[in-house]
Amino acid sequence: MNIESNLIHAIIPARAGSKAIKNKNIIPVLGKPLIAWSIELALQSKLIDEVFVSTDSSKIQSIAKHYGAKAPYTRPKKISGDNSIDIEFIKYHIDWLDKNNFSIPNAIVHLRPTGPARCLSDLNDAVSIIKKNPKLTGLKSISLAKNTPYKMWIDNKNIIEPLL
Repeated sequence: MNIESNLIHAIIPARAGSKAIKNKNIIPVLGKPLIAWSIELALQSKLIDEVFVSTDSSKIQSIAKHYGAKAPYTRPKKISGDNSIDIEFIKYHIDWLDKNNFSIPNAIVHLRPTGPARCLSDLNDAVSIIKKNPKLTGLKSISLAKNTPYKMWIDNKNIIEPLL
């Protein structure tokens, strides 16, 4: 496994299935698909080397590529369900890179398409924290939510950790 010390990937997970809002990741929001906002923000950052969309949908892949993201693989259905956890698609991404002889990023920026109201300065500040702290190996944007505790995070001295 070839881990490149300064390589940073953004990964935007966008599965097709959704119980609450059908195809939520590609519904139009202010004139473009919801996922496009996260793709465009990540592409604007000079600190992120490559922007990937991890999806189980060929339609989402096509939209992601149209907006400039890479979507070279289709995520398996077994890690694309309601109960799938983030580490599954992140591990799949790393394994895919390794099997296809691509460099492995030292850090991953995890951007959910359902949180499009981010600003570039916040994203860059967060990536800068990772670059300055080599023991940190990932970033994940989070927000307060009334959600299952299995998808909640706590702040432990500016390091987020799973609640459960």
